[in-house]
Amino acid sequence: MKNNILPEFLIVGAAKSGTTAIAKYLSEHEQIFIPERKECRFFSEMNADFKGPKDNHVNKTIVKDVNQYISLFNKAKKNQIKGDASPDYLFHYDKTIANIKKYYGEAGQNYPRIIIILRNPILRAFSNYMHLLRDDREKETFLKGIALEKERTNENWEWFWRYKEQGFYAKQIKPFIDAFPDTKVIIYDDFRKDNQKVLNELTDYLEVDRKQFDLAKKHNESGKPKNRVFHKVSSKLVIPPSVRNIIPEKKLNQLKELKQVIVKRNLEKINISEDEKKYLKEVYKEEIIQLGELLNKDLSHWLK
Repeated sequence: MKNNILPEFLIVGAAKSGTTAIAKYLSEHEQIFIPERKECRFFSEMNADFKGPKDNHVNKTIVKDVNQYISLFNKAKKNQIKGDASPDYLFHYDKTIANIKKYYGEAGQNYPRIIIILRNPILRAFSNYMHLLRDDREKETFLKGIALEKERTNENWEWFWRYKEQGFYAKQIKPFIDAFPDTKVIIYDDFRKDNQKVLNELTDYLEVDRKQFDLAKKHNESGKPKNRVFHKVSSKLVIPPSVRNIIPEKKLNQLKELKQVIVKRNLEKINISEDEKKYLKEVYKEEIIQLGELLNKDLSHWLK
């Protein structure tokens, strides 16, 4: 397969660690193309048979055919590099790495650039929970959801329900670093502290021009809906394809941003409790130490 029809970079995760925001910002760059659909879900080779609440939506969006996957990048211009942001790639690292080698060629001369964003696994897990609570999929408390993780996995619920398991990063990223030594690892704290600095690092890594991004926009925020009915209606507002085809792209983006504002204003922020945090600190203590050694970075503040 010709590598020039495949994406030149992959944002592989972790979920709820800023992957959506970074992908959205990068997609504003004139030299970068990322498909409008949020996640392409191809290289992880997931079976489209998840059985958790509303997992059928995920099943419908899994891309199984390579030609369908390639078609997602048809609108890319000749001067643009192509990217795919799919957080399932990190969790399903074994299948993803094997398929990257399969489709790009074992020789590895033209492998895609790999971008990984990691967030404190304690806060990541809670944000993951809030995301499913927001979407009216999770009905249990956070700790009960964690306690049910093994049972839900056995019942073939989507990988996104595995709040705790997703946070064991070291075993997921080491294979990527071993297979693709040029892998770029970003710590979410650094991104929150200085968005533009991290985006400059990424544009340098991707070998495109630096750009001043519009950092006022916020993406994929979670929270508990204040009014469940209003949230259900507002989050399902869509622009029909017949209308999208006649509206200028700038106006279309403005309408999408307006929808995000409407949905966001109905969300109530809830913070992780001290008991929940204490429990997860014990769960991830050794993991955080191991990850810090792997990345040669002090992550001890994650345990404070």
